[in-house]
Amino acid sequence: VRAVTTGYLLAPQVPLIFMGEEWGTRQPFLFFSDVDAEFAEIIKANRRDRFGSAVLPARKDAAAPEAMAETTFMASKLDWSELDRPEHGGVLDFYAALIAVRQAEIAPRLAGLGGHAGCYELGSRRGHFRVRWRLNDGSRLELGANLADNPADGLALQAGRELWREGDIAGTRLGPWSVRWSLATETAA
Repeated sequence: VRAVTTGYLLAPQVPLIFMGEEWGTRQPFLFFSDVDAEFAEIIKANRRDRFGSAVLPARKDAAAPEAMAETTFMASKLDWSELDRPEHGGVLDFYAALIAVRQAEIAPRLAGLGGHAGCYELGSRRGHFRVRWRLNDGSRLELGANLADNPADGLALQAGRELWREGDIAGTRLGPWSVRWSLATETAA
């Protein structure tokens, strides 16, 4: 989870964090809505047609939560007291550290960045890849990743200042579930 999280918080696109994810909430998010009766019926019919009776049931023998019910909304509200527990504070610290790296190192280089600024290379194993982005100031942001259970070799990682590392990385060998983010300037390239 940590390796994948770096992917959407450090990559150049707009990062999206789902409610409570940044502290590892255990609170479920159930689909809920508060619309007029006509639109509510359309939503109910679409959900019934698409998912049948198995729309996110808590148990296989339980009915799906009613999207228009206030109880469904209330069951989805965050439990902010979770932040007082150490296991949630550690997740929040992790997200805060990644966002700080993004704010200091990546966001200032994104202004005016157009499309097609990135390229990728696949490694020898499934889940093993490298992505590079040419940023607006001429620097290159690189993600070297192995999002698999086994080590992978062969993709040379760029020289440059390391911004973030998760997992075991040595030379071209990336251990299971490991990522390395680096930034290279023209002079360091």
